[in-house]
Amino acid sequence: MVEANEKSKIEEAAWLSASFWETGQALGFPIQFDKVLLHLRQDMRDDWYFDCLQYDDLFSAPDEAKRIIISLLQEWNGTYCGTKSVVRNIPKKGYGERYGLETDFFDRFVYQAICTFLIPYFDKLLSHRVLSNRYDPNPQNPKYLFKNKISRWFTFEGVTLTFVRSKKHLLITDISNFFENVSRAQLVAELEFALPSIHATGPEKLQIRNAIRTLDKLLEQWTFSGSHGLPQNRDASSFLSNILLSSVDREMTKKGYDYYRYVDDIRIIADSELHARRALQDLIRQLRTVSLNINASKTEILAADTPQTKLAEYFPSQDSATNAISQMWQSRSRRIVTRSVTYIFNILTDCIALGETQSRQFRFAVNRVAQIVESGLFDVGDALSTTLVDTLSGTLSDQAVSTDQYCRLIAILDRDGRCLPALETFLLREEGAIHDWQNYNIWLLLAVRKYRSDALVALADRKLQEDMRSGEAAAILIWLRCVEEKALIERSVQCFTASLPYQNARYLLISASVLPVGSLQPLYGLVPTGLKGTGARAARHHNEDGLPFALRERPNLMNLVDEVSEYD
Repeated sequence: MVEANEKSKIEEAAWLSASFWETGQALGFPIQFDKVLLHLRQDMRDDWYFDCLQYDDLFSAPDEAKRIIISLLQEWNGTYCGTKSVVRNIPKKGYGERYGLETDFFDRFVYQAICTFLIPYFDKLLSHRVLSNRYDPNPQNPKYLFKNKISRWFTFEGVTLTFVRSKKHLLITDISNFFENVSRAQLVAELEFALPSIHATGPEKLQIRNAIRTLDKLLEQWTFSGSHGLPQNRDASSFLSNILLSSVDREMTKKGYDYYRYVDDIRIIADSELHARRALQDLIRQLRTVSLNINASKTEILAADTPQTKLAEYFPSQDSATNAISQMWQSRSRRIVTRSVTYIFNILTDCIALGETQSRQFRFAVNRVAQIVESGLFDVGDALSTTLVDTLSGTLSDQAVSTDQYCRLIAILDRDGRCLPALETFLLREEGAIHDWQNYNIWLLLAVRKYRSDALVALADRKLQEDMRSGEAAAILIWLRCVEEKALIERSVQCFTASLPYQNARYLLISASVLPVGSLQPLYGLVPTGLKGTGARAARHHNEDGLPFALRERPNLMNLVDEVSEYD
């Protein structure tokens, strides 16, 4: 027995060593574990269904994450199989919805590990006319995988705006339902097709093939239909989209077009309207080769004399207020950055009044006000924030698509809780609370503020009985924990099954950690490998109020520009 225990300890020490992962012994390709964790944490900052603890319980315990992955490999007989994704619907501008393919933490880790490993090889093959998600071999901070996305978008706008000065025409289009329509088979084929062009040794190419095979197996689990669709709002997906579209980029450039692309936004500078129409025809035909098509409703040809108001729709970052704020922040001066507050609040107020809360200007301003408050440069009691909070609470029902931004602003600016009754009223009027994702954000905001009412308890009870698998139900479980409704948590424990979506099961285990040990008996033997120990780990990362919420890292003034999120 002693020898067996000693052998087990030796084996575990080997599994936990950096060399075990970096030499590809775990998954068949090298994984720089700590670097991948840094990249993944950065990517998760803008998750649609963000984790209440920001997965601090796992990010801060890399050895525990390694043990779980090794256990999964043992469970799956040496192959990392992954788990089925859960489809969540996210409202889009207008009346549409996009889907989110939600996976567990460990699948996200492996997806990011594949991206982190492959991108140094594949990025070199991309055209310089592709400006999105480009690899940064020498980042200012090791947590950054890509070159600064904000500056790359500004470059995309700036270079394509030259059509005005050069008296030409500009074709503007994007790809219809891009991530949803990505073909798994064609993506894998593009990766394999590029292998002969990659500068790597034979053993390295074997590891690259191993990574591609693992990716293919995982996408089979995650894609919407098994054959099409990438998880959206993921850095790894954005990198892979560049690979899929590289053949289109090459062919359009070969044809002599002045072509530029940022993710699925494509712009071509043309000599005339007829030239632009011909470019559009060629682009449509090239996109067909990868089973994609343009979005006709977002396609336009602009002439050099296009009115400034029209240009502003397609070049939002070129407006004077945005540029002024950017220049202020580039100064990295406390005094100058603080002066930008008035401009930022003006953008927020104007966008809300015009119903343009999905514009890049609005997200630009939200991200900056969040950074400036979190860095301690602005007093939330200021009259500017009071006025904005009143505006937010009065327009939430009309802006489902921007709920994450609204809730972020309210959480930061509404320290007295003036908006919370309005949020409660919104949830209780169920004919309007139709978006699962919107409700998820609101329940979590109420949770972190420990806002409770008997009406909300009754609503939570009914929602959990109706469907404990929804995204809203997951947030309700955290809310119950924060308002100390232990009876409903205990009843939910009795309904636990191994088939619960990962986030719902995780949140239930976090909430159930406040129950007596005897109340947890229904969980015995049912908790999946990837969730074992969740309650105990999470308890070590509660906030100062003892609630299961992580504090956002306080940004450093010198890094404010780099920390701003660009996602739109």
